[in-house]
Amino acid sequence: MQRPRKSRGERMENSVVGKRVPRLDALEQAKGQTRYVDDLPELPGTLHATVHTSRYSSAEILSVDVSEAASLPGVAAVITAKDVPNNCLGLQVADEYVFADKRTHYRGEAIAAVAAETPEIARMAAERIHVEYRELDPVFDPREAMQADAPRVHAEKDNLVLHVKLRLGDVEQGFNQSDLVVEDHFETQLVEHSHLETHGGVAHVDHNGKLTVWTSTQMPFIVRVLLQMAVGLPATKIRVIKADVGGAFGGKNELAVEHHIALLAMKTGRPVKMIWRREDEFQRSTLRHRMFLDYKTGVKKDGTLVAVQVQIVMDNGPITSWSTGPPRKAYLHFGPYRVPNVKVDNFLVSTNMPPQCSMRGFGSTTPTYGAEVHMEHVARSAGIGSVEFRLKNALREGDVLACGQTLGTCGLSEAIRQVAEASGSTVR
Repeated sequence: MQRPRKSRGERMENSVVGKRVPRLDALEQAKGQTRYVDDLPELPGTLHATVHTSRYSSAEILSVDVSEAASLPGVAAVITAKDVPNNCLGLQVADEYVFADKRTHYRGEAIAAVAAETPEIARMAAERIHVEYRELDPVFDPREAMQADAPRVHAEKDNLVLHVKLRLGDVEQGFNQSDLVVEDHFETQLVEHSHLETHGGVAHVDHNGKLTVWTSTQMPFIVRVLLQMAVGLPATKIRVIKADVGGAFGGKNELAVEHHIALLAMKTGRPVKMIWRREDEFQRSTLRHRMFLDYKTGVKKDGTLVAVQVQIVMDNGPITSWSTGPPRKAYLHFGPYRVPNVKVDNFLVSTNMPPQCSMRGFGSTTPTYGAEVHMEHVARSAGIGSVEFRLKNALREGDVLACGQTLGTCGLSEAIRQVAEASGSTVR
């Protein structure tokens, strides 16, 4: 028998929205009893691992000599690109290397990994790995990287990863019809997540050849997919256990230590543990994307928006991972406003800067900053108050966005009024 459906009022009554709901892990967090990766009981025979990283942002690797490191007492294994079944990975673009092989793509990129009896021995061995380089010209500015004669970050790929376009109406005609045209340029910086717990993990291979990885990740299933690519095992032979995570904010979505410890565990037959130090985080973890934003807006004397033109150049760093998402999200971030003529061009461009990817408000935070500062400039240039300008141009229920989506509901105007009243601003 089909159960009768509850009314919307009944469903809301049983909802957790607006109610105090205790966190299940609150007590152990408050008492300091939470066990992060580094707190897990050490498996018998555990080895400790670290990596040897590139000194150059862009360089050809002529040779890698691990013989001195491998001969150091207490070292169980040293691995390089030649020990990896599939060295080139990627969720959307194959541009992430387990180990740099023929060339390096950023300073801090892993070239080899060491497993030893203690963390100290592992670090000593990593320092005894000798790499011969031929330094190449790097490119750090994504605007320069877009030029035809710019050095390539990846020899076999163009630096332009993605170009997202949005067109509505006729922007040039809109500017001609405007009483005032305002232009702005903004640049933002790289931002490190700085979560208290650094990246870390433990890998173990059992007698049946099943790989288990305990890791401080936000996305265990994605880690398993990428591990499957790297180590050459079927998904049925890989288990990823997400330990309690000591902060992430989007910074623990990619492989960090997992592929290195998994390969070392498979090679040695012993559990392998790796915990990044803080300097590893700053050099090797993903950061918030750096962006270069250009806005041009045409407006009537009464403050009515007529045309908006936006160009955003987003620094991809050398690894794409999830980064094709932000340009697509950012293309509507000229603000939640009604504009009949829109032209947006968003570019995702590879550079030799550190890896860049997810951070809170992924693809929205930076463009929103640029758009709202710019719109404030437009309002002031037109001699119109901030609240009045936004209420005049705010999206309303039933409006069609530049991308073609029709808004079913929209409480923006009411929200603006409530904020203005609460802050003591005049609302017309």
